[in-house]
Amino acid sequence: GVEVEPVESSFELEPGELDEWTVTWDLNDTDGQRVEDGLYVVMAIIYRELVYVETAQRFMQIGAMPPLEDALDIRLSAECGESVALTLEVTNVTDQVIKIFTGQDVDHYVVFDSDLHDEGSEVWTWRHGLIHSNAGREMWVPPGATNTFTGTWELEDLDWNPVEPGIYDAQARFRGTRFVDTTGGVSSEERLWSNIVRITVTE
Repeated sequence: GVEVEPVESSFELEPGELDEWTVTWDLNDTDGQRVEDGLYVVMAIIYRELVYVETAQRFMQIGAMPPLEDALDIRLSAECGESVALTLEVTNVTDQVIKIFTGQDVDHYVVFDSDLHDEGSEVWTWRHGLIHSNAGREMWVPPGATNTFTGTWELEDLDWNPVEPGIYDAQARFRGTRFVDTTGGVSSEERLWSNIVRITVTE
């Protein structure tokens, strides 16, 4: 990893007193070499009588970050039996760490009638009937790393009735936002579709 030499000073604060500091990072490491493009964490550490307190972290993107469409490989596979086990693999194909925020209400899996395959004509979705909160989670995806999600289609439609025999297309829809600036803000939300997996349901 890259280390940046800390700025050290001592001070005393009276009750209610406020102090602040401003420092500038020239984007060089401790050897004077410019750091590589990527996502960095910025924070301050305050020592008080041999005890240190870490400030809130801020995230800083240096250099261009490709859109998620180019940064992630979204791959879906299925294993069929009495139900269909779906596995979604999300792989970082860049040479940078990517930090993504995904909500718990993300539609990871969608099943369409193969003759009516378009958004809005779903036979079943992973989130249907589930209770969702507004909470989400952060994903730190190192270069080349893969995050895996799983779900199961019980061969039922949106009304929980068994589907008719036929051919169905399963696809994963991944939705997330990237943290890209020093204030903890996020870029616009991006939705990515995986490959299509064709499933044949028999009587």
